[in-house]
Amino acid sequence: MAKNHNISNIISLVRGLVRDQKDSTGRNIFSYIGDNKFTLSEPFIDSTSIQVYVNGDIISPADWDYDSVTNRVIIDMPSGSPLQNNDTIVILYSFYKKYSDNEIMGYISCSLCFFVQFRYKKLFQLDDDNDVISVDADNADVTAVNDVGITIREQQFIAIITAINIDPQNVKIRTPEFEYTPPQHKSKQEQLMDAFMQFNRFIGSVEYLEDDNDSSAFWRFSR
Repeated sequence: MAKNHNISNIISLVRGLVRDQKDSTGRNIFSYIGDNKFTLSEPFIDSTSIQVYVNGDIISPADWDYDSVTNRVIIDMPSGSPLQNNDTIVILYSFYKKYSDNEIMGYISCSLCFFVQFRYKKLFQLDDDNDVISVDADNADVTAVNDVGITIREQQFIAIITAINIDPQNVKIRTPEFEYTPPQHKSKQEQLMDAFMQFNRFIGSVEYLEDDNDSSAFWRFSR
């Protein structure tokens, strides 16, 4: 079964819950004077959205590179004419105002610990590709394929727990099956406990089972 890369979906859900939606209005204008490195004015760039124009003409992505560490676009123009002094450089991009992907990834990793603390019947961890996978509590070598081991509902709940961990007073969720409104008088820990209690009632019980007949292992969901 093909692996389902779920981390991008979880990050997107977290951004929605903490109100850090993508802003597509990023725009910087530069005049080239000998330095081919151009620093963008917004902090958390979606590198896949960057477009670079020189004197009004869009240039190939092969002619520039983005350095996320310095937040700079470097224009080398290997396939075209080199930049000339006073060339006008326009860089368009989308960005986030609050958090980088790496910051949210760190929050997700920390939030997975709450599934242990609040005795959820499945454990989760990030694998080498930074996707969330389910792990047997008694046998760390037994993992489940993402499509089976972590459901869409659990991806959504991991996002909710992460969002509460980031901004506990401003996360509000209402669906036909699950509702969460942050109580102003409760601590973050108490809010997380409330969320887990609601989710456990919503999802039902989850058991990890091993079949002695064929040495297989699987998750069983019941309500």
